[in-house]
Amino acid sequence: MLLLAASPTPLVEPLRPPRTADRSPRHVRPHGPATVLALLASAALLLPSVLPRDPMVQAVLLVVVALSTYGLTRLVAAGGERVRGQRAAPWPTAARCVLGALTAAVLVIAAVVGLLGQRVLADVVRVTPPDGWTQAVSVLGALGVARAILALFDRVRRTRVRRGVAAVVLVALTLSSGVLLTRFAGVDPHVKGHQFLASTPRAEDIGAVTGRPARTPVRVYVGLDDAPTARARADLAVRELRRTGALTRSLLVVAIPTGTGWVNPSSAAAVEYLHDGDTAIVVQQYAAASSFLAYVQGTDAASDSARDLLDAVGRELRVRRRAGLPVPTLVVTGESLGAIGGLTALAGRGDVHGLWVGVPAQVHDRVGQGQTTLVHDTDPVAAWSPGLLWRPTPTWPHPWVPLVSFVQATGDLVGAARTPFGYGHKYSREYLAGWERVVPGPTPLPGAVRARVEAVLDAVR
Repeated sequence: MLLLAASPTPLVEPLRPPRTADRSPRHVRPHGPATVLALLASAALLLPSVLPRDPMVQAVLLVVVALSTYGLTRLVAAGGERVRGQRAAPWPTAARCVLGALTAAVLVIAAVVGLLGQRVLADVVRVTPPDGWTQAVSVLGALGVARAILALFDRVRRTRVRRGVAAVVLVALTLSSGVLLTRFAGVDPHVKGHQFLASTPRAEDIGAVTGRPARTPVRVYVGLDDAPTARARADLAVRELRRTGALTRSLLVVAIPTGTGWVNPSSAAAVEYLHDGDTAIVVQQYAAASSFLAYVQGTDAASDSARDLLDAVGRELRVRRRAGLPVPTLVVTGESLGAIGGLTALAGRGDVHGLWVGVPAQVHDRVGQGQTTLVHDTDPVAAWSPGLLWRPTPTWPHPWVPLVSFVQATGDLVGAARTPFGYGHKYSREYLAGWERVVPGPTPLPGAVRARVEAVLDAVR
């Protein structure tokens, strides 16, 4: 597998007239430059990035990168041949052999470095490192599958048949992706709201942990089916804030949920225990699908919902100020897709403080003054961006390689939520320190009390 690049096939060869009478089978050798670049791209993909990768995920990514690089190179080469009207002269045999040997050596070195790097990353995030033999077999198997697909495709001599094969493969991939998305898309819109409201701590629960007088926090959750539009849901949320007395609390938190309507229970508990329950949290659901599917469908729903809720809450607070009534301190928070919606909605509103967790790379530059972020170094969500496909982004922690870096980051997303808490895209007790920076409690938490609160956050997560 590693010797493909060292094949004696000419890197370029003269154009020959198309065959018409001779329909006998012929042996098709791999295209030299395309093979070399595909192997080099595969070598770059083997290098570690943000999280250790599952061997099966690594194998799939290798097939994608190898096929994509090979195909793009062949496309560019074919365009150049059409412009020149002939193929360039072949390279000398010695040059081809040296180039093939160097390419194979680079691939082997990258595989070894990648294996060692995967073990280092596994130690960093405290997970079991991938088995070395399994990784080796997956790499060789992936390159073998890619070579077999290319060989089959190159043996199809008729253009129409090639297009048909490509169309069948594309349809199969689309259908399989749709099945997978459908499998994880269905979420009961009522479940998240019930979970959020049912987990509200009581005043005695908070007091038993902090040793201070406490109140029972107020939580308001408006579900997707509670009103037909985002604006109607926002108006309903304000009515619920009035009814529950939430606007008399010292702190009002507008929490932007993820695509499923989920709010991290550690976030809610952290701010409630920190402020002795003198808080109110309001949530407005905008979707009932996995965050990935909601992201693919577009982030407008998240930002529009957050904007409508903030507008409605802002109007109510202004009315209370004009009436001389007490007004709570307003803060906004969101995690992952919720951070995208919240930061987009807050554009131009410099007077609202916020806590943003697991901030995706595409909105990282929207975090302004008065905004606090919690982002793990090992969180691939904070490193991934569609723009990573064609340009380096400030949040990508490694040297950028076209196509390869994007595929690396995409593969890391698969394991983003499979790490222990405190790594990857899983946040828990970090919320306590984050809320202390945004809205400190009435008095600092003593060490023993802080440890008990962190234990509560570990329990509710």
